[in-house]
Amino acid sequence: MSDSTPSELGAWREALVASLDGRWFRDVEVLAETPSTQDEVRSRGTGWIVAARHQTRGRGRLGRTWTQSPAMGVAMSFGIDLTFVEPSRLSLVAGLASCTTIESCGRVEGLVGLRWPNDVVRRSTGEKLSGILVEADRSLAIVGIGINVTHRPGDFGPDVHATSIGAFGSSCTPIEVMTTLVTRLASLLDANASTLLASWSERDVLIGHHHRFRHDGREYSGLVEGIDPTSSIRIRTDDGPVRLPCLTTRLLSKEDV
Repeated sequence: MSDSTPSELGAWREALVASLDGRWFRDVEVLAETPSTQDEVRSRGTGWIVAARHQTRGRGRLGRTWTQSPAMGVAMSFGIDLTFVEPSRLSLVAGLASCTTIESCGRVEGLVGLRWPNDVVRRSTGEKLSGILVEADRSLAIVGIGINVTHRPGDFGPDVHATSIGAFGSSCTPIEVMTTLVTRLASLLDANASTLLASWSERDVLIGHHHRFRHDGREYSGLVEGIDPTSSIRIRTDDGPVRLPCLTTRLLSKEDV
């Protein structure tokens, strides 16, 4: 169980309400503990933000689990009205919002980057700082973002390749990260496509390196030449250039055979 106090949760909510833009987001709920902030937003609808001090059953892409230690990180979900934004843009926007938030709060610009499809990582090691999950249901999209903030190396399990903003020497707090994230996400939702893509490409850690992908039951290996998260991945294989659709392509890790 979470040991947070009502006054602490109230302070979090007050800070988050002050960061709302009134256009994309209008209401905030801050919970001591919940199984999933995604499900909390689903029950509330568009314009809602739900943050939790402790998320007990957070989820990531492909059914993976997102682990969050109480009060050490950010677990937030955002309800976005699909009437005003293309669903294909949301992963791009959420990734940039998370990455630029980490850059700003941790003062680590140039040290972190985006690993398609949904991770913010430390460039030198590939350790994960943030993960993103986008789920859509008719007119509602739910963007979930988790960020490791004050974790120390021993706070992660032995099989978890992750790090935190604090590992760079930053003293920022989870609520500072959350309020920055709300502001960045709202701003980027209004940005034009060319600006978003240019910002992503500057931070993309796959471009210029060899990686393996799986699409339609077939594996492709080659030099990544470009990624547009809203459409496709361009790689150069031994047989020539290939363009793979982002929606149905998976990045393979060393453990995938």
